[in-house]
Amino acid sequence: MTVKIIMDDLGGIGPCHSFIQDTERADGIGMFNQWSRSNTRSSRIFLCLFAFFLVSCNRPPTDTSEVVEYAEKIGTGALLILKKGESVVEFGDLNRRYMCHSIRKPFIGALFGIYIERGIIDIDMTMEELSIDDIPPQLTAVEKGATIRDLLLSRSGVYHEAGGEAQSMIDARPVRGSHLPGTFFYYNNWDFNALGTIFEQLTGKGIFDAFHEEIALPIGMEDFSPDDCTYQYEPLKSRHPSYFFRMSTRDMARFGLLYQKYGRWNNRQIVPEEWILESTSIYPVLIILVTHMDIYGELFLLKPGWGMDSIIEVLVYTF
Repeated sequence: MTVKIIMDDLGGIGPCHSFIQDTERADGIGMFNQWSRSNTRSSRIFLCLFAFFLVSCNRPPTDTSEVVEYAEKIGTGALLILKKGESVVEFGDLNRRYMCHSIRKPFIGALFGIYIERGIIDIDMTMEELSIDDIPPQLTAVEKGATIRDLLLSRSGVYHEAGGEAQSMIDARPVRGSHLPGTFFYYNNWDFNALGTIFEQLTGKGIFDAFHEEIALPIGMEDFSPDDCTYQYEPLKSRHPSYFFRMSTRDMARFGLLYQKYGRWNNRQIVPEEWILESTSIYPVLIILVTHMDIYGELFLLKPGWGMDSIIEVLVYTF
């Protein structure tokens, strides 16, 4: 089996999409997008599905001109589609480093997988055991019972203010203390940002340096540099900063291919295969409050059961 992947990031505003499919067809399709500000969400989603249909259905390469025309029409910054590891469609500036937002979760998620396998990170450790807290109003005893696993699943039950929140996230944030850790999904920047703090605390390494050492260099990323990446501190909201990668489309393609190969690159296991399978699995909870019937994995938002074998078995769709 192979994994089909489409990974997009707007580079500043709006959604990131990552499509993953297990299939017996060895076509190994990957699509990697960066968006400009003029795109609407519906047009971005349409481009993803449109391109995927053309390539996965084995239409002649000349037909992909329709994808390029539509990408240009809606103001796409860059688009790269690979099939069996070979470029099928290229559009825009593929080596420009775009600011990544939602796609930062799979990036740091891959790092967690590496250090969990090495025994350096124990995902059953609680916030209490890790001495993780925040500015007043500080975490309650119940909130400190959340584990790293709960944060990876975005089910911490910690509804403290967080840096880098979109207004929609603020509006949707539950009331403090309304849900126990591990029981309720909310797409929570507090969880994602605190995971950055926890990773650095347990490994002794900066997020971007670790990504460069563990992933970017081994898979031959051409444009990635830790110096391009940034932390965003908002001390009036939280002590845990947001962290933003800058990534070119062609480097994002390499990351996608790494997942397509179940974490293996040139006969070397970079990201544990078991982690890739685990992090894209469905974890049921007592109550799930999400849009479009989405279900979250570990730093992946999943949409299974579309019933269309040629498109997607699992849609990773994050905001």
